[in-house]
Amino acid sequence: MPAALLDLLTARYGEPSERGNVDWLTALDDCLHAPEIGPLLRRLPSRERRALLAAAGRTVYRQDVGNYAAELRYNTQSLIASGQMPGLPAQLEEHAACLFAAASDALDFETRASAEAHLRETRVAVGGLERLRPFLRQRGIVLLSVFQSHFGYAVPLLEGPLGPVALVRKPQDGEDPGVAARALLDWCEAVEVVPADARGGMRLLQVLRHGGIVGLYNDFLYPDARAARGFLFGDWVPVSRTLLMLIRKTGAVVVPVSIARALPAEGDEVEVRFHSPLPSTLVPGEATEAALALELSLATECLIRRHPAQWRLWNTLRLRWEWGRGLS
Repeated sequence: MPAALLDLLTARYGEPSERGNVDWLTALDDCLHAPEIGPLLRRLPSRERRALLAAAGRTVYRQDVGNYAAELRYNTQSLIASGQMPGLPAQLEEHAACLFAAASDALDFETRASAEAHLRETRVAVGGLERLRPFLRQRGIVLLSVFQSHFGYAVPLLEGPLGPVALVRKPQDGEDPGVAARALLDWCEAVEVVPADARGGMRLLQVLRHGGIVGLYNDFLYPDARAARGFLFGDWVPVSRTLLMLIRKTGAVVVPVSIARALPAEGDEVEVRFHSPLPSTLVPGEATEAALALELSLATECLIRRHPAQWRLWNTLRLRWEWGRGLS
């Protein structure tokens, strides 16, 4: 079955670039809506689907389908050679498994019924929730995360009398942003989803000003977005100026949160851990934009380092550095 699934994927996304590279992250998002793949995956039980996708990911890495393994080595070689992450080479194959298995999350959290069924069969360990309590309804809270496991595992923890809660989601090409919101609201009415655009930014401003909670990833890449300089794995990277403005303008406290599956990728244990608030956000208005950008970057790197195999964006690292160096 993994071979058959891989045949379907490669037939659809075989060689989209002149170099023969396959952007598997985008391809996996797209395949959920492909008529020859999406229905097949939806018919499978969650655990079987995750195992199938993880096996396909390992095959992609071992056979270097779409140059994925070569691109991974290209993007990570300087970290490995410099000794920053000496254990990373041993985790690259499992990274490919996690990348593919994570596509199952979008289906598991697609409806109320699928989300409830998936959460019943998943053991979610929670740590550090007490770090939110001093700020609930007193100040806005930004839950800062990275692309590892799905934010849906943390959503049940945010239900209840916590004030407004919003998650940021980047719409797919050509997608009505409201579709994403309606999909999540179907299974969790306490949480709204806002698009990662100007309209969404205004809503986030309102939520934070009313002492609500905003969950977002700090590793989006928008080539046309206004950015300040941050620092990631030894080089400059862009940090969203909109995010910096939201934090500084509302006096929100930033709490990093890691959401990661216990390896291997086929497992059914997930840890949601809330970490210590960023020091510069404990006193509203204290940090400059530059200092806050660096602190957000440091928190982002720490989240990635906790679960490096599960960070889905390793193959964008050099591109991030290129964009960061171009910032003044």
